[in-house]
Amino acid sequence: MKVCKLLFCLMFPFTVFGQLTLPEIPTWIDSSKNAFINDSLLHPFFDQLIALQQGKPNKVNITHIGDSHIQADLISGTIRQNLQLVFGNGGRGFVFPYKAAGSNEPYGYRSKPSGEWKGARFVTNNMFDFGMSGFVLNTSDGNASLTIQAFDYESLNYRFTNGLIFYKSNAGMYIENLKGDLLDIILPNEEPTIKPFDFDTLCGGFNLKIKKPENEATDVSLYGFQLLNDNPGLVYNMLGVNGAEFRHYANSKFFEAQFKPLQSDLVILSLGTNDVYTSNFNEETVSAYIDTLVAKIRRVNPKAVILLSSPGDHYRLKHPNPNLPQLATLLHQKCIQNGLVYWDYFHLMGGSGSSKHLLAKGLYSSDKIHLSRAGYLLKGNLFTSAVLTSYLRYSHEKY
Repeated sequence: MKVCKLLFCLMFPFTVFGQLTLPEIPTWIDSSKNAFINDSLLHPFFDQLIALQQGKPNKVNITHIGDSHIQADLISGTIRQNLQLVFGNGGRGFVFPYKAAGSNEPYGYRSKPSGEWKGARFVTNNMFDFGMSGFVLNTSDGNASLTIQAFDYESLNYRFTNGLIFYKSNAGMYIENLKGDLLDIILPNEEPTIKPFDFDTLCGGFNLKIKKPENEATDVSLYGFQLLNDNPGLVYNMLGVNGAEFRHYANSKFFEAQFKPLQSDLVILSLGTNDVYTSNFNEETVSAYIDTLVAKIRRVNPKAVILLSSPGDHYRLKHPNPNLPQLATLLHQKCIQNGLVYWDYFHLMGGSGSSKHLLAKGLYSSDKIHLSRAGYLLKGNLFTSAVLTSYLRYSHEKY
């Protein structure tokens, strides 16, 4: 994709917000359709961004929930980087050690297990109770350890000083920096718990080591980590699970307890691909699971703005999936009925059958379900553009 400078000069009476350089958006996309339905519901979120840019030392939190399109972190990673370059970097956000659990991991960090670990996700495993990440990394090895290392992106420094660990364990654990210096101690807790950790210095990574219990077998389950710094700015959490549907998150046992401390100002739900990848799509059932998930989010995050995004076109059994237009309509209706924001990516990109010509443009993978890297980056930039366009309009009207 040819790249040009698309500069968003965010200039207001009280400050200059900076510039954002994005890849060129193709002319065949009707930019006038790249807009949110119910975008006025975003105003409380925008007020948080304005307060941040006015110099208030706060963090603005986004949480993006999805399936395999999100687990790779190409869409969410693009949005994270774009928005943090404008509004400041408050931290990398939530990470799960996917690679240690035997799954694909985003490029922005690395997990490396030592000893015997086993991973599970709520799509394929009923042996564990799951939380908001949809994954669990479990070990019975009292000598096991785990390394997490975050990578910087251009001018964005993703080293961290504090955060949260989501776990349950009958063993104590301790955190060391990559040089082996003790940073923090994690006490045993056999119920799912969330512990803040705080370091005296910026760290690019850490080792989590287990202290083997004396009189019983080790049982440690990790649900993920949130990595933050001490700076004001935007935090972008990503929760993605290959194969996930609305029902999986809606039925996740510890979802609410683990979701609450993220204090999300904006929650993006990018689900639906797997819900409709079937010959037995039941609109009423999916609608009920959407309601359940939204209700869970609102119970613990009542002030959060919730945004639904329709999935792009895909093929099933060599034909455009006929369930996708029905799902796009359902998501639109849910947003109107329940006070949610809607981004209709499905119709923005051409609707039913569009994956065929998007594949010819190099924006889809050969399975006509997943996008190519270029396609995911374009989707992230389109979403960023929609956010900033709406934000600029509101800011100019307000100020």
